[in-house]
Amino acid sequence: MSCYTRHLGDLLPAQPEQSDKRALDGAIRRVLGMEEADCPDVWAKVQLRLGEPDFAGSVRDEMEAAD
Repeated sequence: MSCYTRHLGDLLPAQPEQSDKRALDGAIRRVLGMEEADCPDVWAKVQLRLGEPDFAGSVRDEMEAAD
């Protein structure tokens, strides 16, 4: 499981299940093009992109597309 999803509660349901966290992790990795990267590397990139207005929207779009 990803080491960083607990920091992204605004992208998760109020009572997230493990499957929600996995889906978020997968969506983030696809948006960043880091599917095979280690968790700390993904988290470092996420931290850089969190301030970008389109990042959260891109992640949400990717999560919806994966459903």
